[in-house]
Amino acid sequence: MVTSFCNSVVILLCFVSFLSVLPCTVSVSFQLSRFDPTMITIVYQGDAKPDVGTIEFNLVNYINRVGWATYADEVSLWDSETGKISDFNTRFSFEINTQGVPLYGHGLCFFLAPVGSLIPPNSGGGFLGLFNTTTSDSPSNQIVSIEFDSFHNPEWDPHGMDGHVGINNNSIASAVYTQWNASSHSEDTANVLVTYNSTTKDLSVSWSYLTTDSPRENSSLSMRIDLMKVLPERVMVGFSAATGMYVERHVLKSWEFHSNLEEPATNGKNTRRIKILVASTVPVSVLIAGTVISFIMWFRRKKRQTKIGETKNLASINDDEFERGAGPRRFSFKDLESATNNFSEGRKLGEGGFGAVYRGYLIDLDIEIAVKRISRGSKQGKKEYATEVKVISQSRHRNLVQLIGWCHDKRELLLVYEFMPNGSLDSHLFGRRIPLTWPVRYRISLGLASTIFYLHEECEQCVVHRDIKSNNVMLDSSFNAKLGDFGLARLMSHELGPKTTGLAGTIGYLAPEYISTGRASKESDVYSFGVVLLEIATGRKSADPREATETGLVEQVWDLYGEGKLLSVVDEKLNQGFDVKQAECVMIAGLWCAHPDNRSRPSIRQAIQVLNFEIAPPDLPKNMPLPVFHALPVSFISKQLGINNSSTTDVNFEISRFEHGDDMILYQGEARPTNGIIDFNTLDNLYHVGWATYANRVPMWDPKTGKLSDFSTRIAFSIRIAFSIDIQAASDYGHGFVFFLAPAGSQLPLNSAAGRLGLFNTSQWVSTLGQVVMVEFDTYKNGWDPAHLENHVGINNNSIMSVVYTRWNASIHNGDTADVLITYNATIRNLSASWSYRTTHNPREVSSLSYLIDLKMALPEWVMLTAATGVSTEQHILQWWEFNSTLERDMETSGNISTNVKIVLGLVVPVAVLIIAGIVLAIILWRRKKTRKMRKPEAAENINQ
Repeated sequence: MVTSFCNSVVILLCFVSFLSVLPCTVSVSFQLSRFDPTMITIVYQGDAKPDVGTIEFNLVNYINRVGWATYADEVSLWDSETGKISDFNTRFSFEINTQGVPLYGHGLCFFLAPVGSLIPPNSGGGFLGLFNTTTSDSPSNQIVSIEFDSFHNPEWDPHGMDGHVGINNNSIASAVYTQWNASSHSEDTANVLVTYNSTTKDLSVSWSYLTTDSPRENSSLSMRIDLMKVLPERVMVGFSAATGMYVERHVLKSWEFHSNLEEPATNGKNTRRIKILVASTVPVSVLIAGTVISFIMWFRRKKRQTKIGETKNLASINDDEFERGAGPRRFSFKDLESATNNFSEGRKLGEGGFGAVYRGYLIDLDIEIAVKRISRGSKQGKKEYATEVKVISQSRHRNLVQLIGWCHDKRELLLVYEFMPNGSLDSHLFGRRIPLTWPVRYRISLGLASTIFYLHEECEQCVVHRDIKSNNVMLDSSFNAKLGDFGLARLMSHELGPKTTGLAGTIGYLAPEYISTGRASKESDVYSFGVVLLEIATGRKSADPREATETGLVEQVWDLYGEGKLLSVVDEKLNQGFDVKQAECVMIAGLWCAHPDNRSRPSIRQAIQVLNFEIAPPDLPKNMPLPVFHALPVSFISKQLGINNSSTTDVNFEISRFEHGDDMILYQGEARPTNGIIDFNTLDNLYHVGWATYANRVPMWDPKTGKLSDFSTRIAFSIRIAFSIDIQAASDYGHGFVFFLAPAGSQLPLNSAAGRLGLFNTSQWVSTLGQVVMVEFDTYKNGWDPAHLENHVGINNNSIMSVVYTRWNASIHNGDTADVLITYNATIRNLSASWSYRTTHNPREVSSLSYLIDLKMALPEWVMLTAATGVSTEQHILQWWEFNSTLERDMETSGNISTNVKIVLGLVVPVAVLIIAGIVLAIILWRRKKTRKMRKPEAAENINQ
């Protein structure tokens, strides 16, 4: 017992000491999709208050009003000891309603200010709640803000602009600004992204609108500013909105914020070195001693666990926990074998990736059952088994499939459910079963919505299902909907919101942001529910591989909604026997739930209110909006995975102009810098190729730890026809523009022009460079390109042929600038690309693509980044390029051992030996003392005898 206690203390001390020498990461990360009165993360000042899931900033019935909404916790912006500044990014959506009057004001702003700041007196109107007549331009303010100013104050606002967006440095006057008209966007939702790059000292803001976006308006702004010189070490972040003599409504709808400030354990100074030696020698020595003891304990425990057997060790299943009360019970394998006639083929109801489902009958309970038998070799099936037992046994709802019991005997895993005589919803919608009447379909919609509301809002822990689809909606004898298959479900805190879970589910039902980031959430479940609603109303599958169409069900229905022909898509099998009002309501609710932007989706509560006609259906955009893709912040991924004991290998650059003599870019072939851009091809000759390559190699993965790098890159490029030939009239043009990753030191292959895009030659379809992954914008159809597409965007894995692709029409974008974002999420192995155009953007075009690929298997450890083209009669221009990657490397395997580490090792080894010897000696002495104590009574007894 004493030894066990000592071991526990040693292990605890080791853990605490270990944490004391790790780099300290001061990060702030949150995402708020709605604002409730009980929420403690937001602090309100002035008029601001939560209102139906949003924040209302001002009382519109009064003039000269101010409201603040700030995050409750402080944000560490920079470190005074190291001089490091935090990167951060924030996204928020807001609405300004000018209420249809000609005079309105004054605006809303996002700001950073000293912790504890309060609304200044007399700061309404054009001061936007941040300044007053005595504090404007005062050096003591320490405020940086981004303002959406809807009223022109001639004293400080830009001349000739009725409204503007500006970045303000400790002043009411904007340092940089651009024209902006609030009235043309009244009542529309603005989506804003603000980022700060501490390396380049660049503060930038970009914005777009859901319905009133205009490509002719400028929608971005940036400014170089060293925030360490302007703001204090710790700041508060939030929003301010104000009205003056004229009024307008200011509403904040959502807000997310991510920052990451790393405070290293050492800065190279002598005083810090002493602290390192003291902090490292003792804890590490104790750690070594504790490791020896812990290893012995672990080995003995492992030996005992091995004898118990595999069955009782599955996902920590606790029989007692599930057998409490009148819940599910445990069955023997023999009982279920008998109930299913030895799992005969004639009793099989269906089969999936992790096992088969059989129909059975329990004589003692006199009920029919469905038995899911997990395949023995399926590790994922074992996880799903444990998850399903845990989730569904704790849930009670009339529209959930009832779990009757389970079995894990004889290395078999089985789940026992109530039998659903009418099968699954999809078998009636798409199969040969009797078509469902409209009243039944409508009741199923409400029942399924009620189930999801229970899982999201009423359970003790929020349950995110992750696989809501018509195949998992079962129908009982009365055709009531019952949601089943909780194998992919995840339990989450109601407060913490979405988390990275890894991609799972079924194509056609997955939300765009879930595919891109791997973050399962209530919103991704709502998206899946929206798709099922559309399937119920239309009788069409979300994604049918047998159909030649490239658009999914959501896009098809949205197109008809925009044309005012929504009812034309109602299932023909109903023979017009449906309630028009209900059918229209179900489909609009389905489109709203399946909105590509997760921030614009309703909560499941709002969806139920629409389906019950408690609130009016929303007015959706006539054209389906584009999905918003963004890479997970590295700080968020690190926090979720518990990454602490690591150093980072970062590659970050942003190039807005390409100049002669700049050593950041290497050129091969015809590529060359011209007037601040890169021109890839000589226009007076055919079959020419150009490469432009980042000069430094980029670490893609670490062979010692196996860790992969996350990265994101943004590029702006354009394709033009040579000699001003109209691309639509040209008989031949091509061949395209490519971003690719290849082994460091690669050279331009011979005979690789035209459709081989500078990466392949005439004799091979596999790249001569060995290992290449690329995203191509291909303007010419070759024999290896997709048969039914003239042009395409594709992702290629070491081949001239794209593994995934989508239609792309180069002709309609001639000369226009394409803005491209390419991201790689190492957690879920997802490579994605999205693109848009400045003036010729078409919302009906597919403008995103993603592919699951393990780049560790496809690429070497170090790669080069390159943009390349092959040419027939078109010009390829790169205008701008930004790249950011972070590879976490284990500190113990980072390569070169510093002087400090050598000193620490020199002290740790002998001290560790002494400590281990001391522990062994102490144990020996303690045991001898114990033996003597045991012998003394024996000796006394002998004397008495």
